[in-house]
Amino acid sequence: MPWPTRDRSVQPGRRTAICVIDDILDCLSARRSPCVQDGETARPNRETILGLNREDFTDAPTLALRYRRGRTGCGAGARSDPPPDGTPTRVRGTVEKLDDHNLTVKSRDGQSLSITLAPDVDIITLVKKSLADIKPGDFVASTGVKDKDGKIHAIEARIFPKATPDGGRQFAWDLMPDSVMTNATVGTVTKAAQGAVLHVTFTGGESEYSIGPDVPILANAPGDMSLLKPGAAVFVIALKKPDGTVTAARLYAEKDGIKPPM
Repeated sequence: MPWPTRDRSVQPGRRTAICVIDDILDCLSARRSPCVQDGETARPNRETILGLNREDFTDAPTLALRYRRGRTGCGAGARSDPPPDGTPTRVRGTVEKLDDHNLTVKSRDGQSLSITLAPDVDIITLVKKSLADIKPGDFVASTGVKDKDGKIHAIEARIFPKATPDGGRQFAWDLMPDSVMTNATVGTVTKAAQGAVLHVTFTGGESEYSIGPDVPILANAPGDMSLLKPGAAVFVIALKKPDGTVTAARLYAEKDGIKPPM
C-alpha cells in the first residue's frame, strides 16, 4: 500500500500526523540538511526518518515528540556537524619540530609525521587531580583495559568541566590491545580495597570500571604553541585527507612533566 500524501480528504486524525512528517521533510530540505548514512547523503523520507512505522502516522503528538527527541541524529545535529573531509586519526608521539603551523611528530612507531595545524588550533594541557575530586554528576573520560572476565580497569581518568554534546559513549580505543574509552557521567563512586569503582552512564548505556590508587586523575587546562618544543609529548586529534595530508585543530601537549596518557 502506498504511503499517504497531503490529500486533505484523509481522516482528520491521520491528516495532522501527515502534515507533521511533511513539515519535517520540508524543513530539512529547505535548510539543505541531508542525512548521512555510511558516507552517502540522501534526502530523508517518511520510511527512514526516525525509524518510523506506518502506525506512527496515526498519532501526531507522539510523532512530533519523537522528532524533537531525535532531531540531533538527522536534523539540527546534521546542520552543525557535517561529515569530516577525511579519516579521523589519533597521533601519539613527541614533537620533532614546529615550523609556523607545520608540526612534525615522531610517532610511537618511530615514523615522522607532518601535521598542518589549524590557525586557531586548540592546545590543551593536563593538571593533576585526585580520586577524591571525582564526584557523582561529574563527566569523566577514562581509558581502560578489559580483563578476561570483562571488567574494565582504568589506566587514566580525566575530569571534564561539562558533558560532551553527545552525552557520552563507550567505544574501542587504540592505545593498547583490549583498551576501551568511556566518556560518561558518574553515578556512584564506591570505595574498594584498592581505589574505587565508578558506575557511569552514557547515551544508550551504562558501565562501571575500577580505578586503582596509582591511576593518574587529571583535568584539562589551556595551553599554547610555546609548549610544542622538541621532545614534548603530544596526543593529536587529526584528520587524514584523501591526498594523504594530515591536519589537526585540537591536540594535547605535555606541560610540567604531565604527558597525555590516552
